[in-house]
Amino acid sequence: MVKFFVLLLLCASQLVAAKVPLREKQPDFQLLVHANKTANFFYTLDHLAGSTKSHRAISDRYRQTWATEVGFEADDDRYLANFRLLRLEGKKKRKRPSVHRPLRTSLTPPSTTAEELYATCFFKASSLKEAFDLLKTICQKDDKHIERLARVFAHFAKRFDTLFAKRKAKLLKLNKEFSQRVLMSQLGPFLDEVAAFYRARVDDKTIFVNIMWAPPRIAHATTAGNHMVIPLPDDHDWTDEFIVSRLGVVAHESAHYLFGSISEELKG
Repeated sequence: MVKFFVLLLLCASQLVAAKVPLREKQPDFQLLVHANKTANFFYTLDHLAGSTKSHRAISDRYRQTWATEVGFEADDDRYLANFRLLRLEGKKKRKRPSVHRPLRTSLTPPSTTAEELYATCFFKASSLKEAFDLLKTICQKDDKHIERLARVFAHFAKRFDTLFAKRKAKLLKLNKEFSQRVLMSQLGPFLDEVAAFYRARVDDKTIFVNIMWAPPRIAHATTAGNHMVIPLPDDHDWTDEFIVSRLGVVAHESAHYLFGSISEELKG
């Protein structure tokens, strides 16, 4: 396992730092970058409500930014508590993980947890309506669940619009630049070759990279299913150096993805 990661990450680090001409052949692995407002809204509420697997200190940073920019109202805690109940419906209690531990270290769709599936309904949706429809289809949520959830989003919508509007231009600019750099990095063709060499059994070869706003000093990446979350902290300018560092994170998570898809015999 160690040898696999060392070789993969060394090769990937050279790719993401270099500007390599694109191949003519379309790679099987596709990395699609999005700066989705619906995903950002969900991800923000997830932290405000403390229903993520992130450490409490990270959620506190989101709450501090929210309080400073748009403020909390008297009944917000009631709505956030309701969001948390709906979000974690049927979830068994377990110990909160370390601040350094990501949501998941494998992108393999078959092993996606119920909590991660719930999140991906928002990550892949272009609107709240589409996200709610996906919750019904993928997570089998009933109309009552959706109605209660819709009231939570409606309660926070105006203030989130204000918060998101301040960051929209920066996120869209990043989305364009990061998309171009992902293509130039040749990560897709590289993953094709690694998967073929290790005979990885990968059903879904599309990896979605979701760009999210984040409070200052919050830059840890997470995964949910075949969706990566790459935060853009308010105190970071999206410099070329920072882009390369984030591409390294994408390469790292891709290594977990492929390692989780190869046989136990080859892992040994």
